[in-house]
Amino acid sequence: MIKIILKGSCLIHGAPESKLNLIKKRLTFDNPKYVQAKRNGRFIPRSVPPTLEFYKERGSALMVPRGMCGFVCKTIGVDPKYVKDFTVCDPINIQFKGKLRDYQEKAVQDVLGRRYGILEAGTGSGKTIMGIAVATKRSTKTLVIVHNRELLLQWIERFKTFTDIEEVGVISGGTFDIKDVTVGIINSVNKCAASIKKEFGFVIYDECHRTLGNTWISTINTLMPKYHLGLSATPYRSDKLTGALFSIVGPIVHKVSKQHLENTGAILIPEIIRVHTKFSYRYNNDYPQMLSALTANETRNIQIGNAIVNDYLRNKEPIMVVSDRVSHCEELRYIIDNVKGIKPVVLSGRLSKEYRKQAVKDLYDRKYNILIATVPLLGEGFDAPDLNAVFLTTPMKFSGRTIQTVGRILRPSESGVPPRVYDFRDTLIPVLRYSGFARDRVYRKQGWLQ
Repeated sequence: MIKIILKGSCLIHGAPESKLNLIKKRLTFDNPKYVQAKRNGRFIPRSVPPTLEFYKERGSALMVPRGMCGFVCKTIGVDPKYVKDFTVCDPINIQFKGKLRDYQEKAVQDVLGRRYGILEAGTGSGKTIMGIAVATKRSTKTLVIVHNRELLLQWIERFKTFTDIEEVGVISGGTFDIKDVTVGIINSVNKCAASIKKEFGFVIYDECHRTLGNTWISTINTLMPKYHLGLSATPYRSDKLTGALFSIVGPIVHKVSKQHLENTGAILIPEIIRVHTKFSYRYNNDYPQMLSALTANETRNIQIGNAIVNDYLRNKEPIMVVSDRVSHCEELRYIIDNVKGIKPVVLSGRLSKEYRKQAVKDLYDRKYNILIATVPLLGEGFDAPDLNAVFLTTPMKFSGRTIQTVGRILRPSESGVPPRVYDFRDTLIPVLRYSGFARDRVYRKQGWLQ
């Protein structure tokens, strides 16, 4: 007799071997570490298998991610109403105090139509607000899982602003405080997942493209919410494990298109300005060394500094400068620091969270007008003030990171000055020239470049 049991995971008993093999195949993916090592001719240790399997066998039973339950029922031929559902959904009273735009309302309704899935919504779309609106409609105890403290603080502040909830629970470090709405950092949630597995009826995974790590998977498979939702601006992975992401969290149930955001004026189309440098380097498959030489090149850095100063003095709007190296950020700050009217600040992961928080507040208050930061710091969870231009001073290779970084400047400014992307091109070096071509393809795909 076939039995499907839904808890933290979906457990399948008694299904035909042929059907189980189809499910296993759907959950088996090439291991990107193995593929890369083989391509580069490197030694591959036994600890790196050729494939990754996102399922577990328990005797004659098969355990698969909760997000696969619909696929399992369809593949085996079982009506979902016969699934033994042990997930939880304790009701709470919570009211939404915000006002959604039309496109946000449509997104929320689509999400509410599915138990599991992903909302794809880029920078400027208000995906946090949409997630909160969904939580109020679900009206069940809610847990938001994030990967850093900046995001944790953002969610707490947004819940207090857009709902009638006065206190938000926290799971972080030594703090374990469960409320009707709780926000937790993944590592801390994972440690207590077994003890809170029946606490929440709705779980939100913020920046859900990160959820393929062992800590995330363990947490997801332990918690037993009736509903869950993944949020991401770019729910795709460069390691070709996007299919695994969809298997664990669920399919994309709604996408807020960039075109719609542009048409409604929520975001603007940036001007792409290619700035060619004269930096040269005898490249010999030594990318890190080349990047060190590039960021230390005085002529190139002065060229960047002049461009920053000229743009600010012309437009008088805040600027964001990004680099892969902290030392490069410091050098660029040194170059422009003594120019009248220029007030730069450097932010990196090396600085304390308290310092970074105060610096961001000072940016909002216009005590600084040039933000110079490392690329990772400007990733998920950085709540930036309205910035009007971005300077890409080191090569970006991953399209998702390029889109995310440029997305920081696309909100309309009070001055009406259109956003600008200064893309520094080191065309004398083939590998960097082709990197620039790759960014052009991203810009064209986004409709930012003809």
